[in-house]
Amino acid sequence: MSFTYQELFDKAVKGVIEQGCQSIRSIGHSCAYRGDSGKKCAIGHLLTDEQIAKYQVQEGDTPTKFQVALLRELAPDGNDNDVVFFLESLQCAHDNLSNNNDFINRFKSNANAFAARFGLKGCE
Repeated sequence: MSFTYQELFDKAVKGVIEQGCQSIRSIGHSCAYRGDSGKKCAIGHLLTDEQIAKYQVQEGDTPTKFQVALLRELAPDGNDNDVVFFLESLQCAHDNLSNNNDFINRFKSNANAFAARFGLKGCE
């Protein structure tokens, strides 16, 4: 099933905001597609457990390492490089923050800047 960029953005941002914190692995304390206690990063909210297993997505991977087939499952028809750039940029909106009391406000700010950059409707 293919999604528009707006749908991908909405799903990822909503998931992070609803969980209320960054997705972190206790080992290494880095961002994770699937972190502790079932938390997910922005891109992690877009990936099913089946997709992660099927495409052998590993922690620390960037969307450039995902197989083209996975990108085509997630994103609209179009240039694969554009899809990778979109997903990498969305991942950075989550990953480049520290997980503290102000994480959600800073994430929303990053998400809204990301949305403006891609011509999308931002979050509240």
